[in-house]
Amino acid sequence: MDRFSAHMDRSLDLVTRGKVTLALAAAHQALEISPENPEVHNLIGYVHAMGGDFDNALENYKKAIDLDEWYLEPILNAAELLVHPDADPDEAIRLCRRAAEMDLSAQELADVALVEVDALLGTGREEIARERISQIGEIDSLPAAYQTILGRALLDLGEIDEAKKLVNRSLNLDPNISDTWYCSGLIAREEGRRIDAVTAFLATRERDLKLPRVPWAIAAGDLDKIVSDLIGDMKQGFRETLNGTRVVVADYPGKDQILQEIDPREVVYAQSVNPDRKAFDTLWIFSQNLERVISPLNMEDGLRKLIENEIGDSE
Repeated sequence: MDRFSAHMDRSLDLVTRGKVTLALAAAHQALEISPENPEVHNLIGYVHAMGGDFDNALENYKKAIDLDEWYLEPILNAAELLVHPDADPDEAIRLCRRAAEMDLSAQELADVALVEVDALLGTGREEIARERISQIGEIDSLPAAYQTILGRALLDLGEIDEAKKLVNRSLNLDPNISDTWYCSGLIAREEGRRIDAVTAFLATRERDLKLPRVPWAIAAGDLDKIVSDLIGDMKQGFRETLNGTRVVVADYPGKDQILQEIDPREVVYAQSVNPDRKAFDTLWIFSQNLERVISPLNMEDGLRKLIENEIGDSE
């Protein structure tokens, strides 16, 4: 193996084990050998993303694309960072449409389509998202995880029967995917099957808790401070509503909370209204779920919106 490949392989191995600093050092050793190689810039972007440095991640993905405009991986990596409504979903869609014009395999085309559908749904362009889904060929042959993602998109579009078919097929293909159980729970709840929903949500919790945390996960103490600062900077009406409210940062909803029919992937949950104080007794922030849905490019703004939406009108 040549020195460049050895450094690249070492960097990939290190980042998969969560050793971001060492992975970045190894990638930069590869960069010194081949500074105009798009693969190394894509790798450096990926390592930065795993470490939570999303600005540098995007910069390196763009450099990789500049060096090779037909290189799919950095295009998708950049689009996935930008797909959230608080990031730049329009740019994510542009990147996906650029990628769709390339000579791709059926599964690569599905990868591109799923990212684009996510961006379209996040920005309210439901009809375009529905049309994009219809362009994905041979859905039945896609892996279980892909069918789950499509099932969730169809559920968001109100296509419950079609979503149910895909989610049930995905469960049969692989019963260990937490996203599939979660979609199954959402469908059961939508259909009024409350016991089935709770059962599926408990299965979701069991599997979610086995998943590794993202390398850029925020330490509990740091998140406590972020939440406190956010509340302190809110409008007066929000601050008054939360005055005296106990704020609890936890990794994930407890089993007892799910048995009380709380969504297992709730990010912010205001518990027990106290009418005498016109306030809530407890505000829960679930950090593992926050990492799942928040844009890492605008984490604090996204969390502020979630808190404000949960506690309601500030007036």
